[in-house]
Amino acid sequence: MLYAPFVSRSVSEVESALNTVNSLISAKTGKYLSTLQTAIFRGAWQGQKYEEIAEALCISETHIKMVGADLWKLLSLGLEERVTKKTFRAALERKSRLSSASTLLRDVSKSAVLLREASEPPDGQIKLDSRFYIQRPIVEQVCYQTIEQPGTLIQLKAPRRTGKTALMSRILYHSSLQGYHTIALNLQLVDRRTWQSSEYFLQWLCISLSKELDLPYQFEQHWDERFGSKMNCHHYVKHHLLPQTERPIVIALDEVDVLLQHSEIAEDLFALLQNWHELAENRSEWGRLRFILVHCPSEISFSLTPLKADLSIETTSLIGDTMLRFSASSWHNLEFHHRITPPQSRLKLPEFVPNEPAEVQLLAVLQHDS
Repeated sequence: MLYAPFVSRSVSEVESALNTVNSLISAKTGKYLSTLQTAIFRGAWQGQKYEEIAEALCISETHIKMVGADLWKLLSLGLEERVTKKTFRAALERKSRLSSASTLLRDVSKSAVLLREASEPPDGQIKLDSRFYIQRPIVEQVCYQTIEQPGTLIQLKAPRRTGKTALMSRILYHSSLQGYHTIALNLQLVDRRTWQSSEYFLQWLCISLSKELDLPYQFEQHWDERFGSKMNCHHYVKHHLLPQTERPIVIALDEVDVLLQHSEIAEDLFALLQNWHELAENRSEWGRLRFILVHCPSEISFSLTPLKADLSIETTSLIGDTMLRFSASSWHNLEFHHRITPPQSRLKLPEFVPNEPAEVQLLAVLQHDS
């Protein structure tokens, strides 16, 4: 019995690995491992030395090493990275994880019908009333309480596809329920010309706010070229926007990453925000102005720290237990909405998949479809 010496409790694991190896090598060469190469692979997978493999097979150790050298070359070709007897197992396991992830992504197309029926694509921002949205009660409640404070400033900072914009939308929705004006501005939609100077950008900001509040533009009365752009913007907000309503105005700036690429403009805007934030402490009219800033972690040296945000949900919070590492109740809620209720059908999140809302939605759809 050629393979008997290598049979162990991990036989199924070895067989799976061999199937993967033969598929990879066949794709490259059109051939498969020989019987002797397979035996050496089994022994090496079990952690046996060449001497032990040779003794079990009744073949010289020199010949085993020679065939083994050819085996590792074949594996290196199939795995597209150099491997040895000591490293091939880790490389193969890594390749297997990546292959499984790719299979998940390819299966997305098979779920097109389900996605249309649910009207809930797994990419992009999900709807406010989405049954697939995973509640983050702690983060959301803190944000809701903070936005109700006069002159507040909230900063949401985390990598892409981690729910920043979805959370921003829910804060705005909560604000609208309180009777506040709500304005969402995506800075990716700002034209290139507007980024030429602070003058252009702050005028764009004032025009956008006026438009969202259904107010006419009044630059003739409130914009004087003898003053700088920051002072003009300050006077425009103070004398034209704030007097038009007694209700709080919540302004959300999404994709602030674009702004950070223009440091001078960013510094001018943040100086204004900081000034308005401080004025709100003593003047009720400025307390009606509230901001939400949304962006990814940036390698740019410019920092938002000087803003002294009332609430800063940063990277460590967004990928922590309250935001992305879902509790048992959150998983149960997701399973319920996808009608995966029997114990044997419970969703299982593969270890190699990032624990992100977008990925979880995708896995749920695929599980439901399978």
